[in-house]
Amino acid sequence: MNILYLYTLLAVIASTLPVIFMKMYNIKKNNYLIIYSIISFIICIFAYYKIFVKETDMSKIEPIIKITTLLLVSFIGIFLYDEKITYHKIIGLTLAIASIYFLILSE
Repeated sequence: MNILYLYTLLAVIASTLPVIFMKMYNIKKNNYLIIYSIISFIICIFAYYKIFVKETDMSKIEPIIKITTLLLVSFIGIFLYDEKITYHKIIGLTLAIASIYFLILSE
């Protein structure tokens, strides 16, 4: 497996975790969750640094990271926090998945 894929996966996970930690903080009011969010952001910055130091196509990698993060946060909100599913969300998530497909297909 290419190291670029590992750093991309790390960036996706590290940019998803702060959103989850902040949602949990709003429920539990545990200050450690803020610290965990900050650590996740630092890991995300490290992953972005490792990705963009290499000769990569930023116009493909960055949208893939952002859209994958959006999908993960949406699915976590729906399944763990019982957020409502609307037709607009379904359409938006479907278009997000299609955009990742077309970005990967264009490689």
